[in-house]
Amino acid sequence: MALAMHTVGSESALAPVDDWEAEVTFGGRTSPRSRAQARVVSLGRRGMMLSSLRVPAGERFAWISFTMPNGQTLSPLVEVGASSEGAVAVRFRHIFPDQQALLDAFHASRATATGY
Repeated sequence: MALAMHTVGSESALAPVDDWEAEVTFGGRTSPRSRAQARVVSLGRRGMMLSSLRVPAGERFAWISFTMPNGQTLSPLVEVGASSEGAVAVRFRHIFPDQQALLDAFHASRATATGY
């Protein structure tokens, strides 16, 4: 996933958000190797950008839990990608269907003809 913002027509478009708190669990959800706190700074249909995240050496996948403004919690499995200027790109590898519907509704409510 590229670190730059894209047009809304792109599935990789990222909508800026108001710096939501997120809990990041490396390893399995029931047997974590480590946990970290991060901030969600932008959210897309296929991934998001996190700030303040320190990725332990050798870790490639994590479960992330964060609460949307409507009070609903999303908990996708993500793959850690590139980092730049204090932000880390992550790509959704699994998101539960009911949570995908919440994510889709979030994007539908924010999208305009010219972008986010």
